[in-house]
Amino acid sequence: MIKKRMICVIAIISVIYITSATLNVKAHAPADVSLDYNSNTEVLTITIVHGVSSDDHFIKFVYIRVNGSEVIDKEYTSQPTSSTFSYTYNITANEGARIQATATCSIGGDKTECIIVGSGSCDQGRGIPGYLGLMIILGITAIILSTITYKKVRKRLK
Repeated sequence: MIKKRMICVIAIISVIYITSATLNVKAHAPADVSLDYNSNTEVLTITIVHGVSSDDHFIKFVYIRVNGSEVIDKEYTSQPTSSTFSYTYNITANEGARIQATATCSIGGDKTECIIVGSGSCDQGRGIPGYLGLMIILGITAIILSTITYKKVRKRLK
């Protein structure tokens, strides 16, 4: 009876974990967004890595902010290639200005990157993305519950 209960608990946790881990397979944020600003020409080049396999999956929006103010809000209906591509924008930004760009997937997910004109990338306090954090918590919870259940069963069998 106890072994059956333990197997059921482990099976339920496994099903929940596997199901939640596969929910976001189709929709995903861009893998990478990199920025390059040329102060002489006042041109911002955004290179986006976003692998897609269908016409309804693409980078739909690109938002650009300079020092917190939105300067470009561009909507697209497709992406130029199925993997890596670049967009260029004419923007004015002084030395020390913070340029932030966000690329948003048509199905879900976005990625933001920023640079400081004249000094390079911003420190954005990289953390664990929400979805990955959830998967880590669910995985640790499953391991802990399995261990507790196993110890209880072992204790009762002695």
